[in-house]
Amino acid sequence: MPALSIIGRQIPSKKIKMAIEKIKELVSSGHSLSDSLKNDIFPDIFVNIIAAGEAGGALDVSLSKIASYFDTKDNLRKKIISATIYPVLVLFLSLASILFIAVYLIPTMNGVFSGLGIELPLITRMIGFLGETILSYWWLLLSGSVVLHLALNKFLKARFGDGFLEKITLRLPLLGRIFHKMICGRVSSALSTLLGSGVPLISSLGVARAVSGNSIYRDAFDKVLGLVERGEKLSEALRGTRVFPESFCELAALGEATGRLDSIFADLEGYYERDVESQLKILTSLVEPLSTVLVGVAVGIIVFSIFLPLMNVVDALAK
Repeated sequence: MPALSIIGRQIPSKKIKMAIEKIKELVSSGHSLSDSLKNDIFPDIFVNIIAAGEAGGALDVSLSKIASYFDTKDNLRKKIISATIYPVLVLFLSLASILFIAVYLIPTMNGVFSGLGIELPLITRMIGFLGETILSYWWLLLSGSVVLHLALNKFLKARFGDGFLEKITLRLPLLGRIFHKMICGRVSSALSTLLGSGVPLISSLGVARAVSGNSIYRDAFDKVLGLVERGEKLSEALRGTRVFPESFCELAALGEATGRLDSIFADLEGYYERDVESQLKILTSLVEPLSTVLVGVAVGIIVFSIFLPLMNVVDALAK
C-alpha cells in the first residue's frame, strides 16, 4: 500500500492517478494486485506477469522483468524514431518550400510578366496554374482528400477485410522484412518475459498474440494456440502457420528440447532488435540520398520555371 501511494504521488497523469487510487481500494478490500490491475489502462502482459509473481512469491522479480521489458520496448521505439526523423523532416521542409514558391512566388511573377506583355514558357504557366489552383481551392482539395481517405479506408475494410493493408505492408521490399522482424522481436520479448516469470505457455501465447499488433500474426497465433492446446509442440505449431521465419521455429524447437524456452526467446529478442536497428540504418542510408535527389529535381524545375522568363526579359531588352 505505501508503494502504491508513492507511485500515485509521482505520476502526473490524472487518469492514472485515479486508476492507482482504485487499485489501492481493491487491494485494501482483499483483492490481489493482479486482479486489481485488470482494467483498460494496464496491458495484459503487465497483469499476467504480476499474477505469476504473486503465485510464485516473487513479485519483486516479476516487477523487475516488467521494467526490463518496457525499457527494451521503449529503446527500440526511440531507435526507430531517430532513424526516420531526419528524412521525414527533410521531405516535409522541402515540400513546404516548394509549395510556398509555387503558391505565392510564381503566380506573382506571372502577373508581372503578363503585364509587361512577355509570353511565359509552358512550364512556368503550368506551375503558376497549379499554385493558383491550390491557393483558390485549398479548402476543396483538403476536404476532398479527407473524404477520399475515409471512403478508401471503408472500401478496403468492407471489400478485403482489416488485414488487407497489413498483408501489403508485410510484402513490401525491405520495409516488409523490417516489419516482420519488428513483430517477431516484440513476440520474442513478450514470450521471454512471460515464460521467465512463470506464466503458463498458453497464457503467454495469448498475450504474445495481442502484443504482435498485426492481424496476420494474430490469426497465426490463433492456430498456434489451438494446436498447442491439443498437445502439439510449439515449434511445430509455429512452423505450420508459415508466418514465422524458419530460424524462429528452429530455435523454439531447441528451447523445447532443452527446457529453456524463455532464454531462447530472450536471445531471439536481442537478435531481432539488433537486426531491425541494422536494417533501419540501411533504409535510412537509401532514403536520404533518394530524398535529396527528388527534392533537387523538384527545386530545379521550379528554379528553371522562374529564371526562364527572366532570361526572356534579358533577351528582349538586348534586342
